[in-house]
Amino acid sequence: MRQPTIRDVAEKAGVSKSLVSLVINNSPRVSDKSRQAVLTAASELGYRRNATARSLVSRQSQTIGVVMSSTHEPFSSEALDGVDQLIASEGYRAFVQLGRHDRSAERQAIESFLEIRVDALILLGNELPTRELEELSRVVPIGLVGRHIESSIIDVVAKDEQLGSTLAVEHLMDLGHRAIAYIDGGTGLAFRDRASGYRQAMRAHDLEPHVISGETLADGGAVGPEALLNKAGNLPTAILASSDLAAFGVRDALQMHGLRIPQDVSLVGYNDTHLGRLLYQGLTTISQPGREMGMQAAGLVMARLRDADRPAQNVVVPPSLIVRQSTAPPPAPGH
Repeated sequence: MRQPTIRDVAEKAGVSKSLVSLVINNSPRVSDKSRQAVLTAASELGYRRNATARSLVSRQSQTIGVVMSSTHEPFSSEALDGVDQLIASEGYRAFVQLGRHDRSAERQAIESFLEIRVDALILLGNELPTRELEELSRVVPIGLVGRHIESSIIDVVAKDEQLGSTLAVEHLMDLGHRAIAYIDGGTGLAFRDRASGYRQAMRAHDLEPHVISGETLADGGAVGPEALLNKAGNLPTAILASSDLAAFGVRDALQMHGLRIPQDVSLVGYNDTHLGRLLYQGLTTISQPGREMGMQAAGLVMARLRDADRPAQNVVVPPSLIVRQSTAPPPAPGH
C-alpha cells in the first residue's frame, strides 16, 4: 500500500496542492475553514510529511548526527542524554551510530550522516585526526565531546583525563599508599590519557607505576589477585581502575578471594556514572559530568547553526574527586 501524497490530500479536501502545503507548514495565510478541511483529509488518509522533500526546500533537515564510541560506556550514554535533551528543546532530532573506537567505522558513520544531509555532527569519543575533523567541519558544523584538540573552527567540550588520574593518585598517597596499581582500559584515547596521568603522577613522587591490562574489566569481567602482584610478589595496597565498570570487576575478584575493600585494598573508579552509583554506592571515583558536557556541546552546535561565523569554543571541563567508602589508609605492616 503506497503512502498518501499531498496530491491525495488536496483531492480529498477539494483544495489545491499549494494550499495543502501552506497548511502543513503552518502558514497564517489560510482560513480556518480551509485549514480544518485539509487537516481532516490528512488525518483520514494517514498522510505524513515528507521530511526529505521538506529538507531540500528549507535546506535544513532538523536532524543532528551523533557518533558515539560504544553503548557500553556510561559516560558516552550520559553525554548522549544531554545532547538529545538540548537539541529536542530546539526542535531537532538525534540520529545515532556507533564508531566502536575504530576510525574506519567512524568514517562510515559520518559518511552515512552526510548522505542524509544532517545539519550538524556531534562526536562522542571520536578518534579521527584533527586535520581530518577540520576538513569535515568545512562541510558540516561539528561538536566534539570528551576529547581535547586544538582547533579554531571546531567546538570542543573536553575532559582532562590526565588530571583525573593525578587526583586519584594524590588522594591515595595522602592516605599513605605507595603501592598503587592501575587497571588499564584499552587503546581508546581517553584510556591512554588516564594511564599517562597515572604514570606521571607516580613518577613525580618517585614511585614505580604498576599497570595491569584490564580490557575485559571494561565489559564487566574480572581479574584475579594474582594478576595484581608486583615484581616482588606483593599485592598493591590501592588500585585505580580506568572506569567504574572496571572497578566493579576488581571489587568482585578481590571479594571472591577473601580480600576486603578498603580494609585490605583501597579502590578508586573513574567517571562517577549514574550506573556506577547504583551498582556501587560506596565507590570513590573521578567525576566527569557527561550529561552536562553533552548539553554544552549541543548548545554550541545549535549556536553555530544560527551563526556560522561565530568563533569556535574550546572548553575543558575539570574532573573532581568524589571520596566515598572504598578508600582508606593502607593496612599496617603484618596485617
